[in-house]
Amino acid sequence: MGPTLSIAEILKLVNDATSRQARVDLLKFYNCKPLRSILKGTFDPKIEFALPKTRPPFRADDAPEGITPSTLYRETRKFQYLTVNSNVNQMKREQIFITILESVHATEAELVLQMIEKKSQINGLTPRLVLEAIPGLFEMPPEKPKKPKTRKAKIATEDQEENNEEGE
Repeated sequence: MGPTLSIAEILKLVNDATSRQARVDLLKFYNCKPLRSILKGTFDPKIEFALPKTRPPFRADDAPEGITPSTLYRETRKFQYLTVNSNVNQMKREQIFITILESVHATEAELVLQMIEKKSQINGLTPRLVLEAIPGLFEMPPEKPKKPKTRKAKIATEDQEENNEEGE
């Protein structure tokens, strides 16, 4: 068995996949708790992070991937402290967040930042695709019914037509 791929490497494979089915197959094959944590944090509307909306100042680790002090395999267990429901004070929460960002590779730190912003920059990675690959990971919010587009028909009455003719 070869070396374990980082979460960023797995999602790069998903990004580079050429079909929807290939993306689903990759997510199923590499399904693990840290990957599920990133995907759930990114797409689950029930998870709210209690962090500032701006990106924090942090020193990204410039070491080669695999040589960093930690990985998302180890750091995802700390995500529970970043949510609104945690009993951690705000200063400690932000300190944990910055520690996570500084201890993982820059590509993994970018994934964490995208998760906090609830935006994925992975090509083709959508909540529906994630749920197809990992059913039950989270619940999709009910879709808002689309309002049918209706055009108001202009009905010209005889009086309006007469008035138009008289005005000319």
